[in-house]
Amino acid sequence: MNTAQFSVVPERRFAQFCSLAAVVLGVCLGGLAFRFDATLTDAIRSRELSGDVEKAVLLSEAFAHGSGVIVVLLALYLCGVSRGKLKQILLLTACAGVSANLLKSVFTRVRPYAREAFSVVENSNAFQEMGSGSFWDASVRSFPSGHAATAVAFAISLSYAFPKARWLFIALAVLACYQRVYAGAHYPSDVLWGGVVAGVWGLFFLRSKWYTKLADPRLAGPSLAGPSLAGPRSAGPSGLSLPDPEQE
Repeated sequence: MNTAQFSVVPERRFAQFCSLAAVVLGVCLGGLAFRFDATLTDAIRSRELSGDVEKAVLLSEAFAHGSGVIVVLLALYLCGVSRGKLKQILLLTACAGVSANLLKSVFTRVRPYAREAFSVVENSNAFQEMGSGSFWDASVRSFPSGHAATAVAFAISLSYAFPKARWLFIALAVLACYQRVYAGAHYPSDVLWGGVVAGVWGLFFLRSKWYTKLADPRLAGPSLAGPSLAGPRSAGPSGLSLPDPEQE
């Protein structure tokens, strides 16, 4: 195994662990949350946050929205991040977000903010007849959360590309998921199952060799620690490295 191949393993393992955690926690807690969704949602929405904290929570939605993802990717591109890394981030994030939104056409679930308008009082009635509502009516397309799927997938892909800031990305994803419930746009189970969608895509991509090689095709090549192509160099005054005259 060459140096480049070895160095990428810890980052991939951490991203795979995050993906697996999103799937396991989402399935276990998401299934349990169906019974307590209305109670949990009301408790979260009724809890008042201080001005600055509330602003931070509301602004975190940008991390889970397509436009926010595009702005971040554009900023990374302008900062000189390789196209391979940008492709990795975009591919995983887009697949999770799009597939979660497509699943909304299968399930008809009234959003928390629209329960009164649809006379949905008990949580057991939150799911209506499957596929009965209009796909374009956002008020009945609560499950699963496309924002949560996007935020979790975005955090996984970013933590893989930039491991030093991985805990920041995870914190932003958690905050964005909380925002969806706090704003009355989703139930906790919607958010958890959105995380499952992201986790499944994360496991799929991170176990694919072609995906891990997108950022650096040299992973399959010789070691990056090999000899310099510039030839032997001799030390000059003050420790400066100078070309060997015989090699000129």
